[in-house]
Amino acid sequence: METMKKRLPYAFAHALCMFIYIGMYVAGYIMIDILHLRISFGTMVVTLIPLVFWILLMLNFYKNLASMSKAFLISSIIIGIFICSISWVKLGYNEWKSHFDYDRWVSNHEQRSYMVASLLEQHELKGRSHEEVLALLGAPDTLATSQEPQSTYVYGMGRAGLG
Repeated sequence: METMKKRLPYAFAHALCMFIYIGMYVAGYIMIDILHLRISFGTMVVTLIPLVFWILLMLNFYKNLASMSKAFLISSIIIGIFICSISWVKLGYNEWKSHFDYDRWVSNHEQRSYMVASLLEQHELKGRSHEEVLALLGAPDTLATSQEPQSTYVYGMGRAGLG
């Protein structure tokens, strides 16, 4: 009975820590999605920080709680790594989605806003001829109006707003 009373606070603390850990990654995943973050040193470090704290916390539980088995410790760490890897997959998907690709540019206007940075990094648009711009981006969505210069091309970037 005495051991049960000792274990209960640790079990509750472990469950609470797991809940907070998962909550941090859910919030991080939402931020990755809203801000359309891509793979960088900074984003990888930010996604690793909670994992490091989780592992240190689990090691502390293991050290202070004699009844915690190694299998429980290892499974807790594996669950932590799995949850962290979901963020890495999302970052990788955003990285893939942000690369300029002519076929996706022409066929999916909703994804154009993600590809603009890559397009501008890969291709200098200023000074290109009409034919070169059409070959690179396809036909514009809207023709230039009388108030815009003749060399203005309008391409829709999908719906307005976040996400």
